[in-house]
Formats: sequence, C-alpha cells, structure tokens
Amino acid sequence: MEGMKELTFRSLIGAGNLRERVRAESRRMPLRAMTRVVSRSSALEAARQILSEKPWGEVTMAEVAALAGISRQTLYKEFGSRDGLAEAYVLRFVDGFLHIVREEIDANPGDPHRAIRDGFGQFLMLAIGDPLVQRGIDGPDPQGDLLRLLTTDGGKIYLHATHGLTEIFLTSWAAVPPAAARVLADGLVRLAISNVALRHGTPESIATDLADLFSPYIEAVLTPAQLVPATAEAAEPEARQPG
Repeated sequence: MEGMKELTFRSLIGAGNLRERVRAESRRMPLRAMTRVVSRSSALEAARQILSEKPWGEVTMAEVAALAGISRQTLYKEFGSRDGLAEAYVLRFVDGFLHIVREEIDANPGDPHRAIRDGFGQFLMLAIGDPLVQRGIDGPDPQGDLLRLLTTDGGKIYLHATHGLTEIFLTSWAAVPPAAARVLADGLVRLAISNVALRHGTPESIATDLADLFSPYIEAVLTPAQLVPATAEAAEPEARQPG
C-alpha cells in the first residue's frame, strides 16, 4: 500500500517504548506501582517471545514467569490465569491498533477514506506479523480458547477498542458527533476483529474495502469545511502545467 509505514509490535508497544514509559511513570508513581508496571510489561513481552517459538496451547505460566524474571505467584497475582494473560496481551495489542488509527487520522485531515484505508491496512499488517495471530488464531491449528477470546468471550476487548476508537473520532479533526462516533467505532471494531480472526484477502484489499464502506458515512456527518474537496488534488497538477 502506498505510503505504508513499516511497523512492528515492538516498535509500538515493545521494549523501547516500555523504557520510556517507565521513566515517565517513575516520576509520578510509588515504587510498588512502578514495579507492577514493569512486571506486567515484562510478562507480556515474554509471552510474545515464547509465542514466536511455539503455539499458545503449549505455552505455560511457568515459562512466561521464568523468561520475564518474576515469580509464578507474581504472574498469577497480576493476571489471575492463563486466560487472563492472553486477554491482557490482546488488550495491549488493541492499544497498538488505536495508536495506529489515531496517527493516520491526524496525518490525513479532511480525508476519511485515506485515514481509514491506511490505518486499518497498517493494523492488519501488524496483526499478521504478531505471533499470537500467527500461531494461535490464523495458523494451521487455531487455538479455540484464543478464538473465543476474540469472539464469544471478547466483550472486554470489544468494549476497550470501541471506547478508544469512539474517543478518537470525537477528539480528532473530524469531531464526529457522539452518536455517529459510537456507531462508526462499533462497526469498524467488529470488522477489524472479524478480519483478524477470519482473514480473507490482503491487508491492502481489506483496508480499501473498509474505507469504501465507511468513508461515505463519515463524510455524511461532517461539514463541507472539514473535508478535502475531491477535485483539489486533481486540480493541482493542471495548475502546474505550463500555459
């Protein structure tokens, strides 16, 4: 896809950004709370590393704790169970998705089609490269517990993504009205989850289809002043032609 940035899970929410967040948080949180942030992030990164080598069905809490450098007791206290660890991993992934969409909306003022196309295209490329998706959901032996986490048992993840996306639509240049922002976020999140769990087509084609589907709705609720005129880009080359 033209203009597609090269992204990785680590580049958005991995070790480098973890260090920056810890430094920032350490100035305003107690030591115990900061230790919990580090332990939680270390456990999620450890789970990701292990998932790159084996399917989710073979991942144990003991392995994750050992690689993260924390005790099993600490791991269970933080996540409750193996399912809780998986849910936290997916929620962190959702935060990466929201980060991408926000960046693309901010980078494309007045152009909802391009913002959705590029944002979801990059998200789907990121999802394809993530070991949880590769080995647990989209691989040759999908793990039922992970599929349930994104479908029938995915309420918490759905709400987290929908609330985050609604907030983006409300506070970005688009300033979509609240009711329309909720409808838009609901539809986009449902289709994003569906295309991660049951992907058909390339990220580029799926993202273009989503943009074709949703951009007319966005354009209908925005004012003309918020939109880039469709003829503006086409007119610029003509204006530069020598007389």
